[in-house]
Amino acid sequence: MYRYNVKYDKIKFMVGSCLLANIIFILSFFGIGIITLINKHSTDLSILSSKVLVETSSSRGSTLYTPVYYYNVDGVEHACKSHLSSSIIPPEKQVKIYYSSNNHSKCISEYEYSLSKELFPIYLKLILLTTFIGSLFYIHAYRQSKIVEKLAQNGKLIKNLFCSVIVLPMGIRGKGQAHIIRLRYKTDDDRFLMLNSEIKYGYDYKGKDKADLLIDPLNPKNYFIDFNITEN
Repeated sequence: MYRYNVKYDKIKFMVGSCLLANIIFILSFFGIGIITLINKHSTDLSILSSKVLVETSSSRGSTLYTPVYYYNVDGVEHACKSHLSSSIIPPEKQVKIYYSSNNHSKCISEYEYSLSKELFPIYLKLILLTTFIGSLFYIHAYRQSKIVEKLAQNGKLIKNLFCSVIVLPMGIRGKGQAHIIRLRYKTDDDRFLMLNSEIKYGYDYKGKDKADLLIDPLNPKNYFIDFNITEN
């Protein structure tokens, strides 16, 4: 039984969590789109807006615009604020407002309705794509963790093999770092294999030139590379 560094599994979990958060984020906007379409079908009257005000907000350095349309019903002014914002300035012109005869304040503008119809298929595709990528990620992580667990039970440990560390810039402007450990392994039948480790994040491998290899001699495709693999 060997003790090995399992931080890469935790990193995979973190990346998977980010993918899950991304799905939740997209689903929230997808939900807003669905609610918008439902609201449209719950209205039975329409009228042209009397004026429009455009509110601005900032998000990650970008300016978002949210129109607020005003309309008059039986001498009472109502405001119809869009639930969706856009980086494109909405046209400041009269638009059709859909509202309910039972509740004149319940409304949706033609601008928001049209925008929802445009974004709806985009969000759907993003959800499907993100879910697919996340599923592949978790399948790979699960299979890899099972291989490492099996190697920890009955794998062959070879220590202090000469290696090279490949630095992969990542993150915003390449400020973060990821690493791959590469080494050469001689099999029992005198073949040489060039092996690469899993991508490792957040490590300082500067100056390291020797690594440990945990491998299945009968199936060299199953291996694990790290520094300081020790026996329990």
